[in-house]
Amino acid sequence: MLRKIKNYLVLFLIMYQPSLFASTNEQDNIDVNINPNITAQTAKIELSLQLSEKNPEQAIEISKKILISAKNENDMILEALARHSIGISMRKLGLYNSAIDQITIAARIFAAKGIYKEEANTYNTLGLIRSSQGKYSTSLELHIKALSIRRKINDMQGIAISYNNLGNNYRNSVELEKSLEFLYKAIEIKKDLNMLASLAYSYNNVGHTFRRMQDYDNARKYYNFALEIRSDINSKSGIASSLNHIGTILEIEGKFARALSNYEQSLQMRREIGDQVSEVGSLNNIGNVLSEMGKNNEALAKLYSAMELSKSLEAPVVMIETLLFISNVYERMGRFEDALNYYKIYFDEHSTLFNETNSRQLIGIQTDFGVKENQLKVEYLQNLATAEKRSRYKENTLYLVSAVLFLFIFILLIHRYLFVKKMKNQYQNLYSDLETKSKQLTQANNTLLVLSRTDSLTALFNRRVFDDQLSKELAIAIRNKKPLSLLIIDIDNFKSLNDEFGHQVGDDILIKVAKILADVARRPEDTVCRYGGEEFAVILANTSVHGASGVAENIRSRVENESIPAATNSLYDFLSISIGGYTVVPNIDTSAKEIILAADNALYSAKMKGKNCVVFSEDKV
Repeated sequence: MLRKIKNYLVLFLIMYQPSLFASTNEQDNIDVNINPNITAQTAKIELSLQLSEKNPEQAIEISKKILISAKNENDMILEALARHSIGISMRKLGLYNSAIDQITIAARIFAAKGIYKEEANTYNTLGLIRSSQGKYSTSLELHIKALSIRRKINDMQGIAISYNNLGNNYRNSVELEKSLEFLYKAIEIKKDLNMLASLAYSYNNVGHTFRRMQDYDNARKYYNFALEIRSDINSKSGIASSLNHIGTILEIEGKFARALSNYEQSLQMRREIGDQVSEVGSLNNIGNVLSEMGKNNEALAKLYSAMELSKSLEAPVVMIETLLFISNVYERMGRFEDALNYYKIYFDEHSTLFNETNSRQLIGIQTDFGVKENQLKVEYLQNLATAEKRSRYKENTLYLVSAVLFLFIFILLIHRYLFVKKMKNQYQNLYSDLETKSKQLTQANNTLLVLSRTDSLTALFNRRVFDDQLSKELAIAIRNKKPLSLLIIDIDNFKSLNDEFGHQVGDDILIKVAKILADVARRPEDTVCRYGGEEFAVILANTSVHGASGVAENIRSRVENESIPAATNSLYDFLSISIGGYTVVPNIDTSAKEIILAADNALYSAKMKGKNCVVFSEDKV
């Protein structure tokens, strides 16, 4: 038993060290449940291990020993904690694919054992890794999954962390207002819970979002907030991150010497703590600012060092950034062939990475826009490289043909004049094409906004629209003192039907029921949504209980009259639905949550009465 307690404590030391899971993207990681039976005396003994933030390799070795012990003792929970700990340390070293393998196994064990808090933590860590790999859609799904679990168990610390990471995902998707919305929610909770280290992450992330919005004053303000906290708690990885980000603002303002000083301090700290992925980022920034200062050879030395380090890691996002910086340096040096070669490599890596990760709704127009834009960039570099070769050839010829020196110079000047004119025309065409593609991208974003509000299977509004619309209609009903009704509809025995007839038949039934709902609730002020799974919701504004009951009964009978075959274990020969309803003339104290709860209780009563019926709640909210 003592050895098991020691193993749990060691895992806590590994997983709870903030530096071991600090990300260059400023995303929160996990918080860990500790066995309450660990005594202070035992803690003192185990603290001798002194797992410093400088040695994630040592953390991996210790966790592997605990993993072996857990397997020998058949302790599944300890095994899962050990695997998660190994994954966190591997992420620190940039070993993303190996980390994913370990953490995925841990997630399955936690889910099977019903340890929901730890299950959410594993999804959170997987989301961070996927974001670092540039797979933002997958990352967003994982963070949403973690948030859903944390809300169910009312884990406020975990909810704050999820809000922070969702804010980062939305920033990566260029939904900047949405990013700020989630980050501000995270900050509010973290302040209440006095989560100082985690609060610094959120401040830094708000700074990132303001920087993307080109609001550099606010970006600097929040970066400084984060730096103050990290200095107070002596977090080296956090201080390094804040110095690096403040340096980016200084670089944008043209204060290159101060920016370089920040980057070099950040690099030194990151090397001290063994954060290799972040080290590549610092080298990239140093290389770029050196080039801005005209020190191109020094810049290339730093960037090639970054390239060698990134090859040993599994971090494609930082690697393609290095390729682009190298291409830019060669372009500033006038070495256009080298610039072209590195830009082609950058373009190929960028296309491979983001074609795999971007959502299908945007990939058509975005890929077309990105490919054409980069093709024009390649053509531009090719033209410059060709012109450079021609110029050198003609300049050498001048020395050999002295007899026609003045004539040749005249011809060369004419040629250059025509070339410059041609290049100006190409630039004008490029900007015209960019403007057209920008308009197309705006249209695609508008289309994506519509898709984000719609359930893809039934074409009804989704849960997000339901929450927004119910709040709006409640406010209107309070102001106008009018009744507001809500129906929650559930397809009876839907799981059995799915198991018996297959998911395709289940999907067809969901679509048929959705069409009936849309056909019955067709008023402009009616809102029909897919609430989740086999559940639907109908918001009936300015509708009395009598009117809402009539609508509900009409829906129920319409479904019954469709004569859709039911599952074998159903009480009825044909498919049926149960409906719970609630009508209220709300006052200022009435909340949307209370209305939903009352309708849901009514639905439960309908199920208890034998299903295939309508029940309205008599509760008062």
